[in-house]
Amino acid sequence: MMESPQKISRGILFSIILLAALLALPACSPATTQPEVTRPAAGSETQTSTNIKPLIMELCDGQAQAMSHFLNDLIPTVTEEPLSDPATGASGTGCQATITGTGVDFESPSAVVSTLNGMLTEQSWAEDPMLQADGPTGTSKGYRKDGQLCLASAIWLPAASANCPQDQPISACQVTPEQQNYTVTLNCGVETQ
Repeated sequence: MMESPQKISRGILFSIILLAALLALPACSPATTQPEVTRPAAGSETQTSTNIKPLIMELCDGQAQAMSHFLNDLIPTVTEEPLSDPATGASGTGCQATITGTGVDFESPSAVVSTLNGMLTEQSWAEDPMLQADGPTGTSKGYRKDGQLCLASAIWLPAASANCPQDQPISACQVTPEQQNYTVTLNCGVETQ
């Protein structure tokens, strides 16, 4: 059965937004302490017409700690990052937990997101099939619960030492697990009216 052009274009749009957001992430070293939270400076907020806000701090920290537990106790950093819902058009800011590592730490992007899927479904989040993206080096899924939105993503990029040709697909490059630089994110917010 063929998918409708609208579903395909939403999926492509979500993939592009996800890839752009993940590529915009700075390179991070794994943290060795409790999750670090970065908030905008007082008075630096700007007036916008967004309608996604970060989860309250207790929920945000709880999600980061659960993510750490499910991903072999790797320590996340926690920041406020842009969050968009391509299915509804809502946008704003979410509370994002980020864990970095290599292919030594993670089996594959789909395995990582599957692990986060288990965590989120245990917490009664429902997977939204309109918020999925998948590719050779990254996987993302979206979840909803009581007006809240969470996007779970895992992507890896080859280290410079892999010397992957820019004019060929990633599958043409022999990359060792140590050369797969992973970024795993869980970005959650609440949609407001």
